[in-house]
Amino acid sequence: MVEAYRYRPPYPAEVFDILAGLVHGKSRRVLDVGCGTGYIARNFVERVERLDAVDFSQHMIEKGKSLPNGDNPRLRWLHGRVENVALDPPYALVTAGESCTGWIGTSCCRAFTRC
Repeated sequence: MVEAYRYRPPYPAEVFDILAGLVHGKSRRVLDVGCGTGYIARNFVERVERLDAVDFSQHMIEKGKSLPNGDNPRLRWLHGRVENVALDPPYALVTAGESCTGWIGTSCCRAFTRC
């Protein structure tokens, strides 16, 4: 699965401008849920105070760390389910990219209330 990610179409650059416009208030922290290899996280981290990237696949996280900007000191990789990992809210924005299709359930929605 990790190697197949290179065939996914990238998000247009305008997506990151739109996301930046949604970050308001004192907290400039962002949570990226189901981050995979961190495409959103790695391309957005320069615009925020800190970005927490969560994925249940350690292989995806390791690949993301090896990609451009994957070692950014403001990018915190978290391995596990968003319902179970130690989040550090408040977050100004929560992103889920393409990962939310079909998996957001009650326990996941409860996790977002902690944000």
